[in-house]
Amino acid sequence: MVYDYLLQHAPLRFAGDFKWGRTVVEKMRISGYKIPEYKITVNNKDLYKPYRDSFISDRVKRNEDLIKDVEVQTFYRGDTLAALLWYAKTNFYGTIIDNSIKGIRVRQGNILIGDKGTCNYLFKEERFNGWMIGELHVVDNDIIANSRRDGFEKNAAYYELMNMLKEWASGLSKDIRHISYERSLSSTKKAVAEADKIDEVSSDINDLFTEDIGFTDDYSESAFLDESESDELAETDYITKLGIFLNQQKRQTKYAALNLNDRLTMEQRKVLERVFDLITQEYEKKTAERFVDTISRKF
Repeated sequence: MVYDYLLQHAPLRFAGDFKWGRTVVEKMRISGYKIPEYKITVNNKDLYKPYRDSFISDRVKRNEDLIKDVEVQTFYRGDTLAALLWYAKTNFYGTIIDNSIKGIRVRQGNILIGDKGTCNYLFKEERFNGWMIGELHVVDNDIIANSRRDGFEKNAAYYELMNMLKEWASGLSKDIRHISYERSLSSTKKAVAEADKIDEVSSDINDLFTEDIGFTDDYSESAFLDESESDELAETDYITKLGIFLNQQKRQTKYAALNLNDRLTMEQRKVLERVFDLITQEYEKKTAERFVDTISRKF
């Protein structure tokens, strides 16, 4: 218990095998803050922050993700440096599984304030904080930790910093949505590619839409375009195929249970498809399948 507590709360160093640790320290120093670090041991075992270069995200798909870069953001109240934030640029596949590294952690003097969920409310979609890895170091002396150390005293300096953080989180949320949208487009391209492999689009909707509620993998556009075609012709061909495919399948969703329900309008199908997407992101596959099946039968 002491070991686990110190891993989260103590002003520890980054582990040597966490290659991005050196980048964080240097970028924070250049931005005007030297992170306080101490050598701490428990039973002769050195303690380090639990961050690492790769990790698992998305409770359903359990994708292996990795840190591609580290960004540092500074927040000033007038001429006063209020806080510095470092966060990892990843593929943002979904919720990070490891609770010891997920979420933006708030620290003062490199000592934890609150917990992994403290920054949830900064995001319009609170779950996005669980997709993040990073630390907010509060350095403004006018921002004072409360006696419980689960937050800060509510004063003007605190509210000003919170407003700046919410603005940053709003911009990042848009970036995450854009990345997720691009992945969904690549999934559509894969469906078009599969349809192009046969002479005619099958009338059996289960050829293209199955009850496998996992998402399709990313698919490269070049995998189904003739390499001899010019870029312009290839793009035109792709758009044409996509239009035909979408027109033929405009009433279909990725869930067979919805497609087979003739009582549903197209609008209802799309709303339920979005609901099912959220369910599959938040629950294990078998549990999500039960929810999808039950809702489809009862609706």
